[in-house]
Amino acid sequence: MAYYSGPNGELWIDGNVAGQVRNWSFATTVALMDTTALGQTDGTSTYGLRNTAGSCSLFYWQDGANKGGDCSTLIQHVVQGRTNVAVQGVAAAPRHVNLRLKVDDGSTNGRYIRGEVLITTATMSMAQGEIFSAEIGFQFIGAPVEATL
Repeated sequence: MAYYSGPNGELWIDGNVAGQVRNWSFATTVALMDTTALGQTDGTSTYGLRNTAGSCSLFYWQDGANKGGDCSTLIQHVVQGRTNVAVQGVAAAPRHVNLRLKVDDGSTNGRYIRGEVLITTATMSMAQGEIFSAEIGFQFIGAPVEATL
C-alpha cells in the first residue's frame, strides 16, 4: 500500500498543469433535511443539497516580464478592473475556470476531481523573507464533472 504526498499532487487549470503550486484541498458537504414526522420519538433525516468547494495556494511566478503565470491566470478570473475608467462600480463579470485536482498514483490518469469552478476569493500576500503568493478559494458549479478518487 502506498502513501501519497506533495510530489504526487497536481493542479490543472483549463487543461494545463499549473506550476509552482504550494498546496490544494477540497471538501464536499451535504446538508441534511429533517424527515421527522409528528408522533415519532426520534429524529430522522435524508440527504439534501451537496456542495463542493476548495482552495489552493500558488506562488506568483512567471517566465519573464509581462508574462502571466498560473497564479495570475486564476486571479484574473475574479479580480477585474473597471470597464470604463470614468465609471465607478462597473467591471467585467468574474469568469468560471476548469480545475482538476489530481493525485498521481502511478496509473495512466491518476485519481482526481475535475469540474467547473467559480473563484470565490483571491488573497495575495507579500512579506519580507517570503515568496509572493496567492490563496485562491473556489466553489464547484454543481456536481464535479468527474471524480475518480
